[in-house]
Amino acid sequence: MRRALAILLLCISSIKAYAQPLEFTQPADATEASPEIIGGSKAIMANWPATFVFTATSGEHCTATAIGPQVLLTAEHCIRGAANGTIKASGIAVQCEAHPFHNSNYDIALCFTAARIVLAAGQDFETIDLKLKPADDTRLSLLGFGCISRGGVSGVLYEGTSVVKDATAQKAVFFTTGGVSVCAGDSGGAAYQPGVGSSRRVVGVASAAISGQNDLSRFTALANGPTIVFFEDWAGRQRDPKTGAVIPVEICLVDKDHADAPADCHI
Repeated sequence: MRRALAILLLCISSIKAYAQPLEFTQPADATEASPEIIGGSKAIMANWPATFVFTATSGEHCTATAIGPQVLLTAEHCIRGAANGTIKASGIAVQCEAHPFHNSNYDIALCFTAARIVLAAGQDFETIDLKLKPADDTRLSLLGFGCISRGGVSGVLYEGTSVVKDATAQKAVFFTTGGVSVCAGDSGGAAYQPGVGSSRRVVGVASAAISGQNDLSRFTALANGPTIVFFEDWAGRQRDPKTGAVIPVEICLVDKDHADAPADCHI
């Protein structure tokens, strides 16, 4: 991730560029395209098997996270104008839909795959938390396929930590400062709140970098009413294109009512 020069959407491209199909890739190791963070360290891909990078034909990068056997989570501004794509290795079709509010406070999108996503070595999908908005001074782990220095090249997975700031200023977003910061290419990358041992929960999605304010990074929080409604509505509308039958959508999640999840979710 890099230090931004202004309030900057992290995926820089035109609407025309994203009229092209998206292509999702799972990098095999750090010598290939993998996620990055400004001030972070190179991540071990085996520790983050559910992290994808995707590009339009224009070459811009964004980051996505598999949060269920057929579900990818990313940023709304990454898929604007191009809601369809494929997973490169398998050729599985992907259809993405943005949060209906279409603004920077709800910079989030969900993508449904036509078949099950297969992760390396049968590893688990990431779990989201729809009831936990991180409090001020909470240290989060950030991940993304962006650059690691101003003007740098994106495309290698990096990770690092940063501290939450102004979590209560807006219900739908939170900011992080200090440690690592986000950069073009990190859009859609997950912010993780660590738990006990190796447990972790996705609590936000990378949206923008803000300079001149101690390198603030902005995230869309998952634990807010309109976003929870979006998840529920979206999951209920996925249908088989041939039969029109509703497809049960499995999402690794924790919410206010239950903690249901497929068995293959990261605890």
